[in-house]
Amino acid sequence: MSSENRLGTGQAFNSMTILDGGSGQHAGKLGEIKFARWLIANDIEFSWHACDKGPIDFSVILSGRCTGVDVKAKERNVPPDWRHDAHVTAEQERYACQVYVFCSVTDGEPTLMGWRGKLEFWEMCRRVTKGDIDGSFTERADAGKLSYGKLRKMEELLSYR
Repeated sequence: MSSENRLGTGQAFNSMTILDGGSGQHAGKLGEIKFARWLIANDIEFSWHACDKGPIDFSVILSGRCTGVDVKAKERNVPPDWRHDAHVTAEQERYACQVYVFCSVTDGEPTLMGWRGKLEFWEMCRRVTKGDIDGSFTERADAGKLSYGKLRKMEELLSYR
């Protein structure tokens, strides 16, 4: 696989793309595949919408009703750790989805880290501004961040209401 194919298409997929050249697309697709497999393994009905460039990746039937889910995947050069942060850009706070599912991708291997309802996430997160320094990382966009350790376990999504 060429580095361009591994990293992305060379252009932003949509207005929510943060990384230059669409390089986060690879991690995003791996996260979506991992979540779709989780849904299938748990016999949950869903539709995939990520190709529509809209605010949700999946429509999922949970507790008898349709729920919009946005999968947030972050490529890392270290193994997943509960102290790492889930991350959502601030402009997405106004988008129509009900649940964020977070995934950490290391060496092409996605790990589902957990989930939070959109409203819960924005109530609990710490807000950062583009250019802020967080450890050795410079924020690329205004965003909300929440430790993976504060996410709900994937199994709890099965009884989401």
